[in-house]
Amino acid sequence: MPFRSNDNLFQNKPIFTALKFLKASDKRKIYLIIILTISFGLLDLLGVMLIGVIGSLSVTGLGSSTKGNRVIQVLDFLNLENYSLQKQVTVLGCLAALVLISKTMLSLVYSRKSLFFLARTGAELSSNLVSKYLASSLNLIQNKSAQESIYALTTGVGYVMVGVIGVWMLLVSDI
Repeated sequence: MPFRSNDNLFQNKPIFTALKFLKASDKRKIYLIIILTISFGLLDLLGVMLIGVIGSLSVTGLGSSTKGNRVIQVLDFLNLENYSLQKQVTVLGCLAALVLISKTMLSLVYSRKSLFFLARTGAELSSNLVSKYLASSLNLIQNKSAQESIYALTTGVGYVMVGVIGVWMLLVSDI
């Protein structure tokens, strides 16, 4: 089997075909939204770290061992080093819950906004396609059935924008 170049590996994938219909500014917005939602994963890491500190405090609080250096650094950073174990665990638990809930709410808001953005962009694209279609020659219009043309110019565009690009954005953001 001859060696094949991987230059066109992604070229024929549906997502990259769909992205070709977008303006450069819209592509930049999509990439920024993806980067922003990926950064929300850092809030997950912070919440899990706080839960880990709670676990470490619980283990050291039940036994007579001393706290680890990193746990002491976190407690110092949050000015909790002089409080009782119960108060430290309570504050850290509330903080961890707040961080994790905030991440979920931010993800919901930005996912919703990004899908609305894609729907609006799809409507603009559909409008442009209808204008170009109606300005085209009669032979071109008669080559396709009315139902096929209506679907391709309206519903099909919406499916590509929200169904392909939107799902891809959410998938990439969650990975």
